[in-house]
Amino acid sequence: MESLGVVLSNVANLFGEPDTGGELVTQAIIGTSLAIEESTDGWHYARLPDQYHAWIEAKHVREYAQGEPAYASEGQIAEIQELLAFLHSRPDDTSRAPAMQVTIGARLEVAEEHEERVRVVLPDGSALWMRRNDVEIKEGNSPRPRGTVQQVLETAKRFLGLPYLWGGTTPLGIDCSGFVQLSYHLHGVSLLRDSSIQYTLSLIH
Repeated sequence: MESLGVVLSNVANLFGEPDTGGELVTQAIIGTSLAIEESTDGWHYARLPDQYHAWIEAKHVREYAQGEPAYASEGQIAEIQELLAFLHSRPDDTSRAPAMQVTIGARLEVAEEHEERVRVVLPDGSALWMRRNDVEIKEGNSPRPRGTVQQVLETAKRFLGLPYLWGGTTPLGIDCSGFVQLSYHLHGVSLLRDSSIQYTLSLIH
């Protein structure tokens, strides 16, 4: 029976088979809800929001309790605007090593909002602080406004110089189809994962 869960890790790797030595096929960022279709030996076979299917280690996922709303679907959320943003244990802790790093597009639940800092609650229930300037505060589940061609191009230019990573979908490492998908995703346009499918759909539409 299918169940639902949420990604706990900043960036979780997904594979073509339940083996970390196998092919890395895609990634999912913290807060991403997914459908678990099968589980075996510490792994989940999951369906991502873009309908991509792959294997993810169970340690990177928390299954929702029955009737629990999806993470960051209610109340206020903080959407990361910087390519990379740091989270800290205390609001005045920026001189110390960060507790965590998150990537652009991640949506985190807001617990407190101040002029310069925001306290967010992560999918595992822990709370950390981040710079207010790194995020945009929105209502949970609010759709991203559809961007113009120029806005998509400007966002794509921000990713110039990022390291190439087969299966990568974030500024920490990204492949060609991940680059296209992310550039459009941040402007309210959902594309499927693989470049061949993206190309085929572009011909249709």
